[in-house]
Amino acid sequence: MSSHELTHFTIANETLLVPNGLDISDLQNVFKSVHKHQIDYADLYLQSTRQEYWSMENGVVKSGEFSVDQGFGLRALNMDETALAYSQHCCR
Repeated sequence: MSSHELTHFTIANETLLVPNGLDISDLQNVFKSVHKHQIDYADLYLQSTRQEYWSMENGVVKSGEFSVDQGFGLRALNMDETALAYSQHCCR
């Protein structure tokens, strides 16, 4: 693994896996479970988005908003068929 790839993995591990009590072996177990169903290919997606918004008028904060969106998805392909599962958690 190159240092560039290691950095991406480190970021993913620290922001997506560890805070949710997961590690790489959990992801490997998902793929093992999926591949028991004789599929050709599978993708696993993890996401985390944080947004912050502030509205100011004449140097005074008038409003603010913060939101966190997290989720995961799994796509499985077998020949010309595709299955997709997705779950999302959102807090504002």
